[in-house]
Amino acid sequence: MYHCIRCFPHIINIAVQTFVKELKEHPEMVSFASGDSPVDCFNYETVLRVDPIDKACKTVTALRISKQQREDLQMVITEGNSDHVFEQPIRNVQLLRDVDTRWSALRNMIARFIELYLVCSFDISYLWQLGDSLQ
Repeated sequence: MYHCIRCFPHIINIAVQTFVKELKEHPEMVSFASGDSPVDCFNYETVLRVDPIDKACKTVTALRISKQQREDLQMVITEGNSDHVFEQPIRNVQLLRDVDTRWSALRNMIARFIELYLVCSFDISYLWQLGDSLQ
């Protein structure tokens, strides 16, 4: 008889993917699990219905689709920092992709997206439309 012991990161990856999938399919469940007020739950559920994780993934894909896109992002960061466009300097780093096989990839992608959100926020709706066209 063969016994398989899964590694902890693999189990965490499966749990996170399942949680994100369920959250996407049933955002109304947040109100049942939360101790927040009904108004807070409604606002949270409303945000979840537009699927911010999917929009972030599509935006990252759109901004990383070519070498030129990645270089343009770096140029915006560099020029924005040198012209003091941002309140605080922004690290000159690239957006990260979500990779299904990496247990921390989704968290890392979201954290980096939030870090670089100011760079992308000048016209985020355009970037989401660009991401939607990639489907």
